[in-house]
Amino acid sequence: MGLNLWLLVPVKPFDEGKSRLAPELNDTQRSDLSRRLLERLLSLARATELFTGILVISRDDDVLQVAVDAGAAVLRESSYGLNAALD
Repeated sequence: MGLNLWLLVPVKPFDEGKSRLAPELNDTQRSDLSRRLLERLLSLARATELFTGILVISRDDDVLQVAVDAGAAVLRESSYGLNAALD
């Protein structure tokens, strides 16, 4: 009997991510980086074939669309904050 292993990926809106890089990257660059990192993560996670499914949790429509396009399941955050959404 195999494991039923899901990858849970909480994601901030792209324009809020990577804020610690603000001294080096402008808002657009940080947003683009956040998007590319999510796309890469989802691609690599699917390629490993380790997971029964991948669930992306976010309140951002763009994030959720990237997840759907990559074949992941999505869950819209119902409360503010990723920790609360994971709970």
